[in-house]
Amino acid sequence: MNTTKVLALWSLTALGLASGCRDSVGPVARGLPVPTQVSKTVGPPAPLTYRLGSAPGGAMYLGQYLGDTWVKLIASRAVELIAKPKLPGSTTTAYIPGGPAGVTGIRDPRTPPASCVLHVGMSVGSGFGECGSPGKADTAKFAGMVSPRAIRGPLPTSGLNECSTTSTQCHEVNLYDYSEIIVQPIPVVLNKLKSSKHTATFPANGGITFTASRTPDSIQVGNGKFPHPIVITFWKWIGADITRLTSNGHCPFSPPRVQLGCLFYPQESGRMVVKAFTGGWEQTSSKTVQCKMPGERALNDSTNDFSVREGLLDLLRLGNIDSSEHSGFTPGSNRGNRHESGGVIWELPNGGFVLVPYEDPLATQAKYNLPASQWSSSAAPEPGATWYARVHTHPSIPGDTVYGASGTTRLKNGTEVRWRQYPADTLPSAAQRPQGVKVPFDTLRLGSAQDWKTLIALGIPSFIVEAGGYVGRNDPPPPWSSNLTVPFRFSGGTDAQRRCTWVKKYQG
Repeated sequence: MNTTKVLALWSLTALGLASGCRDSVGPVARGLPVPTQVSKTVGPPAPLTYRLGSAPGGAMYLGQYLGDTWVKLIASRAVELIAKPKLPGSTTTAYIPGGPAGVTGIRDPRTPPASCVLHVGMSVGSGFGECGSPGKADTAKFAGMVSPRAIRGPLPTSGLNECSTTSTQCHEVNLYDYSEIIVQPIPVVLNKLKSSKHTATFPANGGITFTASRTPDSIQVGNGKFPHPIVITFWKWIGADITRLTSNGHCPFSPPRVQLGCLFYPQESGRMVVKAFTGGWEQTSSKTVQCKMPGERALNDSTNDFSVREGLLDLLRLGNIDSSEHSGFTPGSNRGNRHESGGVIWELPNGGFVLVPYEDPLATQAKYNLPASQWSSSAAPEPGATWYARVHTHPSIPGDTVYGASGTTRLKNGTEVRWRQYPADTLPSAAQRPQGVKVPFDTLRLGSAQDWKTLIALGIPSFIVEAGGYVGRNDPPPPWSSNLTVPFRFSGGTDAQRRCTWVKKYQG
């Protein structure tokens, strides 16, 4: 970031510059398929806590998982062993005094060899430590859909007529006591799906291999090393505009889905989605393959899986481009549902790019302002990131009524009056104010005069996303009209354009 740009940036606030949107691109139908909601991802399973009663021989089933899962087992809390008085003259040497009995139990000297009693045992795993020890955590593999059991060990053995005359049992337990058992799945993360290609010309001549993986891929238990189980539950190709295929190529679509690779032959840009059960829950990952956009690093960023393209499309959703231009206004308000949105594209230390959106509360269908604070180092998405370009949208297409534009019209009496800011905006005479209308764009010019004033003041590139199906990058002049980037199409009507339609966020 150079000093000149920083000074120009802060001068923007003083100048009060904002983005205008009286210029548009291409009269394309408003059928743009953009996300309408953000899906919620289910996280890893939380630890489960159980209470195993003190009754000898008591058992309880613990949680089950859809697939094989390595877990950490933790047992704690002692139960109280109650010793009855000996009978007069009893000479038993196997009598165990009363007191707390931990989850690893105590030794019963009457049984040869001395067996462990009142311990907490498991139908899986090796247990919680040597009998009588303070205890330890255990690592065990739960088999999918099979509930393991925790079992309370027996009371100490008693001889006849050694204790109370009403019972041959010398010991009992406080039945209100319990041991606590915690089952915690070992964390495993499904990695970002990998692909043999990031970009292609469609229809692709060869197949593209997608590979799933997880971290960590194995676990050390005692002296052995074991793989973390993983089962693929879902492969699906989601084409950007044409195909929605569940199978096309060599993908494992029938159980058991243990194969982690998928060879696919895409006919268009799109996203491969994989779901896998690992670490105790079903996780999702995806990878996009897109057409390359010549000459623009931020749009060809495969390091971050083309996240800037997704972000640019998402800005249109945030600006409610599918809303009527007349909807959402409250009396006296100059902002309805549809409005300009924008943000900052940052270049990350890893060479990738990310778009950080900013919603201007005063934005209209024709105005958007990005505060200088959004460009400061404190706003960076991660340490070492540097700003790359500013972004805003034009949410209306040619022919749309536009409220909130800064234009004026000269009336027959010579009076200059501003355009309508909201549907009921009238002149003092109660007549309707002149109405701004989105006009067709010039293929060699993106942005209004106000957009270019802002561009000159900042001295840095500016992206404009048009609802009609284009995104363009404008670079600082001078002169302001001589250095323009040809707009990129992110949707279109021809077969070639549809095959290169940008891929939206996965909503499944």
